[in-house]
Amino acid sequence: MIIGGDTVSIADHPHTVAVLAASVSSGFNAQYCGGTLVTPRWVVTAAHCVDDKAAAEIDVAVGITNLDAVTAADRHAVASIHIHPDYDSELVLHDLALLYLAAPVTAADADPIPWQSAATAPVSGTPISVAGWGSTDAAGEVFGAELRSSAGSVLAGPGEDVCGNWQEFQSAHELCVGGEAGVGACLGDSGGPVVAELGTTRLVGVVSYGLTGNCADTLFPNVATRVSGHADWIEDLVGTPWREVAGLTDLAHTVTGLVNGRTYTFRVSATNAYGVTSGSTVVSVTPVGPPEQPAVPTGVGGFGSATLTWTAPFAADGHSITDYVIEYSGDDGGTWVVLDDGVSTDTTVTLHGFDNGRTMGYRVAAVNDLGTGTPSEPVYVLIGTPDAPTDVAVASVGDGQASLAWTAPAADGGSAITDYAVDLSTDGGVTWVRVDDGVAATTGATVTGLANGTTATFRVATVTAVGTSPWSTTTSGVPGRPSAVTDLVATSGNAEATLAWTATAADGGSPVTDHLVEHSSDAGDTWTRFEDGVDAATGATVTGLANGTAYRLRVAVVTALGTSEWAEVEVVPATVPDAPASLSIMAGEGRLTLSWQTPSNGGSAITIVHVELTGDGGTTWRSFEAGAGTTSATITGLVSGQEYGMRVRVANAVGTGEASAALSAVVT
Repeated sequence: MIIGGDTVSIADHPHTVAVLAASVSSGFNAQYCGGTLVTPRWVVTAAHCVDDKAAAEIDVAVGITNLDAVTAADRHAVASIHIHPDYDSELVLHDLALLYLAAPVTAADADPIPWQSAATAPVSGTPISVAGWGSTDAAGEVFGAELRSSAGSVLAGPGEDVCGNWQEFQSAHELCVGGEAGVGACLGDSGGPVVAELGTTRLVGVVSYGLTGNCADTLFPNVATRVSGHADWIEDLVGTPWREVAGLTDLAHTVTGLVNGRTYTFRVSATNAYGVTSGSTVVSVTPVGPPEQPAVPTGVGGFGSATLTWTAPFAADGHSITDYVIEYSGDDGGTWVVLDDGVSTDTTVTLHGFDNGRTMGYRVAAVNDLGTGTPSEPVYVLIGTPDAPTDVAVASVGDGQASLAWTAPAADGGSAITDYAVDLSTDGGVTWVRVDDGVAATTGATVTGLANGTTATFRVATVTAVGTSPWSTTTSGVPGRPSAVTDLVATSGNAEATLAWTATAADGGSPVTDHLVEHSSDAGDTWTRFEDGVDAATGATVTGLANGTAYRLRVAVVTALGTSEWAEVEVVPATVPDAPASLSIMAGEGRLTLSWQTPSNGGSAITIVHVELTGDGGTTWRSFEAGAGTTSATITGLVSGQEYGMRVRVANAVGTGEASAALSAVVT
């Protein structure tokens, strides 16, 4: 319930609904959020009210003022929950949800309200009101059963970016609303309506959050989700707000331009020189008609044939699709001929009897008991042509040459493949030159006469007696440039890393003369060259690194014709931990306690502590294990009057470090 404000009747706020836990029979105990009826079957509420619930767990109570008076007839089941796709539960942004009711609301005291869709309103200073059944005290601990409403105003408009002290407030998606101190929404009012008079009473916000334990605080005003900032999403699901059909004098009227299958709500008001009556009882209608227009089909040419595939369009409930009409055109859509393919609801068909080498247009329309819908936009298919080859790649480069490989297409159009056309570009695909590689149906080619160091881009097409396929995707290579090393691994060491790799599989036609090695400690933003001389060996040890720091290491191949791409690997240099220091020992009755400071971990987290004991002056030592964070250990069961020595060493993933100095004491 709203704190402050006034007790009101549902007749004054007929759009306000209570969101209830379906499993709780008492309306007062079941209510936990509010909502707004925007059509007879759609309720707007806050996403955080329903994001952890199933539709069966929620009821919506409509047309009620007192929660104690809620009956089974007042409760409406929810068929589905729709949460805004951008809802962020941590920042509480886009806190909006739509509830689709299992049946339309017909209660006399329930009346849907239009929502605000223009993003420029409401502006700062616009009067608003909030209604709900939430807490009646600022601490959020006292609740009542009566509907209450409070007045306030918008504190921040679309051009402002603050709401009191809320740091994450976003004016484009939220409203800052408030009134005098101690008046406003509180616990239990989430999801409820924030309304304003903008020509007519409109839903402008949905109660989202406020200051926990101090509701309606003037320093931290309530925040509501701005409805106009989410109107497109609402209208995609619900439709558009109330729109007036003006200038009518007859007692009947046909509304056109509606979408088949979408439910529309109508109400009628009478107008004369003295004013406008309140709206009549609302009525909901779902227009029906032929199916909607299908999307453009996809088409693949075959030998004298074309295979079409499409997605079934929307058809209203009870008027399912019974057939598809397929038309073809051989004059670029100038004339269309209906194809007699029988009756079928399949969405894939192969059509035969067309001339190879000819481009044909095809379009599809869906049919139901109410007629034939609008045909799709056409798809144009070249009959008989093969598909493009796939997996086109530069397999290797050499001195002035590049070897290509590809996979034959899955469909040859019904005619055997006789050749593959290969094109070359040296300007990034702006211009192309045909490669004269002879006539062959083999799935590869070697292109010679290329300029070393210049990127060569290739594309390939399939050729049959019927025609040539579309071009494949492009692939590029740099002739003369060696390929990168493979199998690069790094082994961590003390302030160093040892690299090993497999020599390049393709040297570009020139022997490998060196390998460049670089390291980066800032995730690759900057790189430092490791000067290890000129060497073609397949390994290197990079020194001068910092233990515990994550490094990226990379290697490139060098030949007289160029440098390869880099191969990268990550490593964290580390060594064994230092010996513990700052030791102290204390003797007790039958026990010794050794304390120490945790040493440097050598760049790798300490995994275990070894505490060692000697009773023979250090000739032999007995070891005890302790947890990684241990800095003190007590050994009991010792012989009184005997002198013992203790020391400690720690281990990490690299190994066990040196032992500390030993301390001795006589057990009491």
